[in-house]
Amino acid sequence: MKKIFCFIILVILLTSCKKQNTSVIWDEDFKNQGTLSVTSTSIDSGFWREDIGKNFGNRTPEITYTQKKEAAVYVVYMIDESANNFMHWKLTDVKGNHLPIGINAGEYIGPYPPKGQTHDYYIYVFALKEPLQEYPGTYNSPSLSAKNIYELLNKSDKENNVISYGYISAKYKA
Repeated sequence: MKKIFCFIILVILLTSCKKQNTSVIWDEDFKNQGTLSVTSTSIDSGFWREDIGKNFGNRTPEITYTQKKEAAVYVVYMIDESANNFMHWKLTDVKGNHLPIGINAGEYIGPYPPKGQTHDYYIYVFALKEPLQEYPGTYNSPSLSAKNIYELLNKSDKENNVISYGYISAKYKA
């Protein structure tokens, strides 16, 4: 009798639970599988420095990442995941493993969330075996998720082109 009662309670609990958004879970799993270490001195107490913002200097942030000897190039994306994956930075065919602050390379527009709001900005770095002719994602507009970018970098004419990837994130408040 106790077993039946416990089973009924378990069924009630399971059916009353909210359905989870599996794409969010998948994205978090994707983020956690990255093996490239990415760091930045442009982050202070979990927030990006003000001077990387569009209205306060519009300087690209400093980033350093693990160098992979097999990588021919790196690709860097900054994405505002709070705003429909709005792409703020797209830098392709990068050599080396360090970008100093204010290098302003590639296509860059600093963070600019609506006044009074705080958004989450992620910088993703992908190490590639070979450079591509075209890179996925549309700069300065809502774009692809990092997971989709990863898939497209890998499904180009170069199969399994992504050697490694990683990210760093921080908030930016207007």
